[in-house]
Amino acid sequence: FHLRIRVFPIWQMTMTVFVMLAIHEFLLFWIDGVVGRSVPYIERWAALFTSALVWPLVLGILDRVRQPNQAQV
Repeated sequence: FHLRIRVFPIWQMTMTVFVMLAIHEFLLFWIDGVVGRSVPYIERWAALFTSALVWPLVLGILDRVRQPNQAQV
């Protein structure tokens, strides 16, 4: 599955992560509405945008950890 995902450009993977996180946040928003809990919008949006912005950095770090000696081959 990893090789199927890696053929996509980084911006497309980032947008996919953003959409998945948005769906997650919508579900949390819906559940909070059902139980009557109020969460400030900044808390919802900050987590979503921060995660989407950090994702390319995490992906780059994980790529370096996965293949540290690729340049020497």
